[in-house]
Amino acid sequence: MKMKKSENLRTNSPGLLTLLWLTSFCVCLLAPILMRLRSSIESDTLMAALGSIADAYSANLAVILGFYFHARQRSEKGVDRSMKSLVIASAATLIWNGLAIGTFFAALAYLIPIDEATKMISGVAPKLSWLVAPMLGYYFSSSVEKSQAS
Repeated sequence: MKMKKSENLRTNSPGLLTLLWLTSFCVCLLAPILMRLRSSIESDTLMAALGSIADAYSANLAVILGFYFHARQRSEKGVDRSMKSLVIASAATLIWNGLAIGTFFAALAYLIPIDEATKMISGVAPKLSWLVAPMLGYYFSSSVEKSQAS
């Protein structure tokens, strides 16, 4: 029997969200590295930017990777994920990562200085993380709870 698209999306969504977060993290890391390769920033500025990016992503990525690898260790075929929680987690993911990537692309395009981008991500990330982290945690943990209850 063929799976419906929504069922297939719900089955693959933890992997897709995890991939989106990892890809966004790598893209954000790449922007200051490219600027350093073009000699438009110094190494201490590069290290500050990389530290800022790592600090901004570390809490969310740690939770997402923890839930993702925990879920991979057990069978997920019977897990019923709420489409509503997926949409909310996806929206939060797109907003948070869009802001981070947009900030560093603006620096890469010389629209803002890299120091300003670093300050912005360091200032905005904690203000959004309190909103994003619970949404992601709810999505990932609700699927774990439902599978353990079965």
